[in-house]
Amino acid sequence: MAKIRPIIFLTMLFNLIYGIVVLVLGAVELSYNTGMAGVYSLIFGITKFYALKKYKLVQANDNATNKEVEKSCLKTIAVCMAVISFLYFSFAIVSTFFHDEPPSNYGLWVVIFVAGSAFIKLLLAAINSIITRKNHSKIIHHIKLSDIANAFIALGLTQRAILYFTEHEYAKLISGIGGVFFGVCALALCLGMFLKKYRLPLDKSQTERG
Repeated sequence: MAKIRPIIFLTMLFNLIYGIVVLVLGAVELSYNTGMAGVYSLIFGITKFYALKKYKLVQANDNATNKEVEKSCLKTIAVCMAVISFLYFSFAIVSTFFHDEPPSNYGLWVVIFVAGSAFIKLLLAAINSIITRKNHSKIIHHIKLSDIANAFIALGLTQRAILYFTEHEYAKLISGIGGVFFGVCALALCLGMFLKKYRLPLDKSQTERG
């Protein structure tokens, strides 16, 4: 799979590692928002692994079953990303109105880590989008949309970390609004996945190997 789409494979590994680290960090600091961002990245990484396996299968075969394999894959990606985006949106509301956490949860190294990771996610998403711009595979389009949704969540966590680290007077309110906004943006992209599922032409990249 790494040979077929190296950038996608790299982002998958990065998100799995990032998700585990942030999930552990959220558990240690008892931060729901941080933990949820870690879960989001982890589920995204697993979903991308599944999508990459199905893409490899479609590329390796030229038969009528490819359409059904692709259709099932698209549905799985869209549903997984929609569910986890909704959960992040919900936790953003909970963390705004029902949960307080101290600024000490977001030290300097935490800010550097989440901000740097958000930048890397955006960079990898941009590179993957450029490299696959001529690829008409529906699976690849869904992966690219998922990349953007994941980057939105990373930006939400970065905003929260910076506000709490600087001990902004309205850090809780502003970061909560930001979390809701980025969650809605991610959900909107999931809606875009469902629309693309029916609008995009059938995979034209079957002739494009690897």
